[in-house]
Amino acid sequence: TLLPGPTGLDPGQTAFLQALNIPTMIVKGQIEIKNAVELIREGQKVSPSQAALLVKLGLRPFKYGLSVQYIFDEGAFFEAKVLDLSEADLLAAFAKGVKNVT
Repeated sequence: TLLPGPTGLDPGQTAFLQALNIPTMIVKGQIEIKNAVELIREGQKVSPSQAALLVKLGLRPFKYGLSVQYIFDEGAFFEAKVLDLSEADLLAAFAKGVKNVT
């Protein structure tokens, strides 16, 4: 979502923003967005025009990461949920290990 306010873009860029249906006005020599605009939704492909606008505004709304599905350990596969341990589970396992220390 692009929030209302100054963009830092010069007035020559208004046509570019209007082509993307973004309401703008010129304030103190720069373009200002009038209303909040949902430019991209999660999972939606980004068009070349949208990507160009994000570059012009210096925005990077992307997040990259890995999602573990399965674990391979000593010849066996396990679902990733075996890694879903709560803090209480970790403390219990630690306490059990401490009892074995002599």
